[in-house]
Amino acid sequence: MHENRCIGIVGCGNMGFALAHRLSLYGFTVLMGSRCPDKHNDREFEIVSTVECICRSPMIFVALRPEHYINSLISHLEHDPSLFEGKILIDLSNEPLDKSHLNDISNAERLQTAISNAFVVKAFNTISSFAMQSTTAGETSNVFVASDHSIAKDKVIILAREMNFDAFNAGSIHVARHLETDTKSLFPQWRIPIIVTFVVLIIWLTYTLCMNYIRTRTTSWNQLFLHMVNEILCPSAITMLAIVFMPSNFACIFQLAYGTRDRRFSKWLDRWLLSRKQLGLLAFAIALGHCIIIIILVSPAYYSS
Repeated sequence: MHENRCIGIVGCGNMGFALAHRLSLYGFTVLMGSRCPDKHNDREFEIVSTVECICRSPMIFVALRPEHYINSLISHLEHDPSLFEGKILIDLSNEPLDKSHLNDISNAERLQTAISNAFVVKAFNTISSFAMQSTTAGETSNVFVASDHSIAKDKVIILAREMNFDAFNAGSIHVARHLETDTKSLFPQWRIPIIVTFVVLIIWLTYTLCMNYIRTRTTSWNQLFLHMVNEILCPSAITMLAIVFMPSNFACIFQLAYGTRDRRFSKWLDRWLLSRKQLGLLAFAIALGHCIIIIILVSPAYYSS
């Protein structure tokens, strides 16, 4: 990256200026391209037309929405088909919320098909504009780089690391389909553990209500909430702890039965093993809640109220 420190950015939105601030902070010369450069009065960065930005920059960030690709980028091929020859285009976009299938073609693949003489690289789509501009933000700093062009991909990885990000080779541009959709997922690895936790809590809640409060009818309704919750959390924490350690025992049994440790586990066991960390944290949260309620229950101040 030291042979040419000029980086182009097509798009003057929040992400475009955040990128410009980040690049300039680490010693790069930033050239921003816009369809209407005269409307921008920013004195910190040079803002030129989109065509001039592409011509002067060997590496260009595409900080545009996918629906603006045609008007802002692809339409220029009609006047100059060689405009993008040898250029590295870094696509930052993500799929819209109305995308229906994971196997649909990604924005990066569409851009590569439309501009075949350029090297399209998918990267930086997991970084928000806030994290891009702030060097002390607590958000993720992982940048996954995907492209069919190995040299261009390596250059983008080096660029990301010079920008103080953790860059990883994600593979071919086909991986962009997953990179663009993963940003819309809310805690995808926590769904099954949370469902399992709720099921365990509901089972013990039903058992506690039936055995202690409905069948015997000997418990006073005074201070019922903490007593009932405490009786639920204790066995739930033990059950969750058993669920955390149980898949390891199953894995050992399967390995002994198969006679080898190289054979892949069943899909259900594989997902169970991968969920142990989340299940363990949820078990710890339940146990912590149980300890807090115990402290409240043994406090004389609670009963005096």
